[in-house]
Amino acid sequence: MITVLNNGKLADGLPIVVRMSTSLSEFPGLAKILHSFAELLEKGWNIENLLPFQESDHVIWVSTETEIIGATVFSFHPNMNHLWVSFSFTDPQYRKRGVNRTIYRYIEIQARARKLKYVGSMVHADNEERMASYEKLGFSKAMIRMHKAL
Repeated sequence: MITVLNNGKLADGLPIVVRMSTSLSEFPGLAKILHSFAELLEKGWNIENLLPFQESDHVIWVSTETEIIGATVFSFHPNMNHLWVSFSFTDPQYRKRGVNRTIYRYIEIQARARKLKYVGSMVHADNEERMASYEKLGFSKAMIRMHKAL
């Protein structure tokens, strides 16, 4: 099911619509997610070479009148008391305009509505741009995952 969460504007006045789908297959921008994920694979930023999302994941996205400009794939884990973000992207031409901030405002609303205690995600150690983006949103580093290739 797709729900419109808000009709609004980015900080620079660009009209946007924020939507949420309750499954990945309903999201009309799946090709954009896969393209963005492929870019991470090309950089070597997916250690296991696995898709980090599944059909039952939810998606919140921002679109203009003509295109999807950012999205976040997430799932709820009430037994572990958190919402888990498995993937996010913002179209490069719309970065630093508040797209990610807008999406995460609604991510937090979803988590709070379910009385979850935190929002979590993993970021590759070399993805400095994504880490900086998360820190701007109030995230802090909680754990470092160590990895040894065999």
